[in-house]
Amino acid sequence: MGLATYLSIQILAEGAKKAVWAPADRGRAKAAVWALSTLLTAMFAARVAPLVPLPVGVAVWAVAAVTAGGGFWALFISH
Repeated sequence: MGLATYLSIQILAEGAKKAVWAPADRGRAKAAVWALSTLLTAMFAARVAPLVPLPVGVAVWAVAAVTAGGGFWALFISH
C-alpha cells in the first residue's frame, strides 16, 4: 500500500498544479484531484479502522465519508 499511496500523492500534486495553472482544463483537473484525495482518504481509513475499537472505526469511516462529500461540495457545487 505504501507505493500506491506515494504514487497517488504524486499524481494528486500534479493534478492540483494543473487545476491552478491550466484554466482551460480546470474541470477535469478538479475531478482528478477530488478522486485522488478521496482515494487517499479511503486508503487511510482502511488502514486505521481495523486497528481501533469498532465504534471508533465507524467514526473513522464516517469522517472519511464526510470529508469526501465536503470536498465534492467545495469543488463542484459551491461555485
